[in-house]
Order: sequence, then structure tokens, then C-alpha cells
Amino acid sequence: MMLRSFVFLQLLGWLLFGAINFFSRAMLQGGTWVEFISTSVLVIVGLLVSSGLRRFYHRPKVLKLPPGMLVLTAFCASIVAGIFTTLVVFILFEPFAQTLYNTPTLFTVMQVTSNIINLSLVMIIWSALYFAIKRYHKYEQMKAEKLALDSTLKQVSLEALINQLNPHFMFNTINNIRALILEDANKARDMLSHLADMYRYTLNTDNSHLVTLADELTMIDDYLALMEIQLEGRLQTEFDVEAASQAAFIPRMMLQLLVENAIKYGIANKKQGGQLTLVAKRQSEALFLQVRNTGKIENSLQDSTGMGLNNIQQRLALLYADKASITMTEQDAQVVVTILLPWSTSDDSRSDS
Repeated sequence: MMLRSFVFLQLLGWLLFGAINFFSRAMLQGGTWVEFISTSVLVIVGLLVSSGLRRFYHRPKVLKLPPGMLVLTAFCASIVAGIFTTLVVFILFEPFAQTLYNTPTLFTVMQVTSNIINLSLVMIIWSALYFAIKRYHKYEQMKAEKLALDSTLKQVSLEALINQLNPHFMFNTINNIRALILEDANKARDMLSHLADMYRYTLNTDNSHLVTLADELTMIDDYLALMEIQLEGRLQTEFDVEAASQAAFIPRMMLQLLVENAIKYGIANKKQGGQLTLVAKRQSEALFLQVRNTGKIENSLQDSTGMGLNNIQQRLALLYADKASITMTEQDAQVVVTILLPWSTSDDSRSDS
């Protein structure tokens, strides 16, 4: 790709130089076929010599030079290239000096000096453009590599965070089922059925980090069915979900984790149980999600390791940068966790930052 880009710019640059050179001389001396031939030969020689310059600049010893030495080396190399180009062109046309230019020789001090200065300047400009374009290509390549690396790191981080959730929930549920097997086989069977439905949901998402709210709510229904069996009537639930909001995309397992924390650290620890309320609605260009449960923040933080909320904060940062937020407050003897996400009905709503 770099070679093709160089060849294209090389041809374009020298053809443009040839055109400017021919028409400027034509305005002063007339556009004769001699001027056209000499300009064409100059362009061809310039192409070859500058291609040799490129090969020189690609030598390992040159590439390893410090910036100051590289500039000095490029300057000297351009002067040498200008001298060499002048000599090659003069040598090629010297046998035809009398015929084409009506002069016995081209090798006069004025002619040679003038052409060396002009062509050395051209080669200096060529070298400056070459390194500038090369630096730009390197910058674009580094930027693309950084974006690819950031994307890979983000993917790995998200997978690690999601995988942190699944064993956490599985451990709790298997313990509950194990305790029920001898006490109530039918309930244990029902719990296994709900658990299977939940993990079928997980498998069917194809490891996507975003799912629709409707899909997440279906999985939460299975989870709540498990919890209602375990808590034996001590759990009351209330859903206030706006119909339109169910098409919005949210991070997979995020809402389930909030519900799990609300029950485990808020309601399950109370003898009388408590109320779990889930709210979802659209607010302008944001999706408003809220999980409320009976309890106090102080008690919840004492009982919890904090893994759940930290996990969600990290995932929101990875997926949405600063476009999403999560807060925890206490209102009327209830712990209230509120999340605001950018509104999107597409699973491409993740941040690129």
C-alpha cells in the first residue's frame, strides 16, 4: 500500500514539475519540440534519481539517525542528487548541443552552476515532501493501530467483567438448588428450569455486550421466579416499564445484577422481606432505568463487597465513556439506584472514544 502510494505521488509530482517547467520556459523561449524533449528527459532522470534517494533513505543506518543528523544527511543527499541529475542530463544532451541548442558545449560554468542550484533545490523540496508524507503515513498507521488496540482492550475488559458476573450468580443459585433438593424436589426442578431459561438467554446473545431491554426483562422474570421460590413470599415486585423503552439497548446482565443486589443485600436480609420496584422509560435522548428496594444504603454497603456496582460503573465507562451515569441514593427507607444511558434502538450505540 505504501509502495503504491509512493509510485503514484512520485509520478504525479514529477509530471507536475515537468509541466510547470515546460510551460514556464515556453512563455520565455517558445514551446519548441526541443524544450519538450529536454523537459521529458529531465523528468525521467529526476524520477530515477529521486527513487534512488528513497532507497538511500530506507537504509537501516539512515533510519536510525537522530533527527538533526537525518535533516543534515537528507540535505547533503539532495545536493548530491541535484549535482548527479545535472551531470546525467548534460552528458545525455552534450552530443546534440550544437544541433539542439546551437552551442558547442553545454558544460559552461554558468549553465552547470545554474542547473545544479535549481535541481538541488528541487531535490531538497522532494526530500522534505517525502519525509513529511512518510511521517503523515506513520502517524495515520499509529493512530489506526492505537484504535485497534483500544478496541481489543475494550473487548477483553468487557468480556472479563461479564464473565465476573456469571460465576457470581451461578454460585448463589446452585447453592439454593442444592438446599432445596432434599426439602422440595418439585421446587428444585422449577428452579433448574428457570435457571436453564436464563442461561439459554445468555447463550442466545452471541456474546453481544448490548441487548434489548425486553430481552433483559424476560431473563429477569426467570430470575425473580427463582428468588420468589427461595424467599417464600417475602418478595413483592412492581414493574413500571414504558412500552416504547423495551426496544432500547442496554448492557447485557446489567439490570439483572442490580435486581440481584437489591434482593440479596436489601430484601433477603429482612424477616418481613420487602418491595422491589423497577422503572424504565425514555427521557428525551436518554433511557432512564431505576431499581428501588426496601433497605438502607449503609446496610447494603456493609453486606455487599461492592463488586456489582463497580462492575456496572466499569462497563458503562467502557461502553459509553462519559455519556452514561449511575447513582445510588436513599429515599423513604428505600435504596434507589438510577442509571441513565444514551437512547438507542441499535446495538451499535457504544462509544468509540
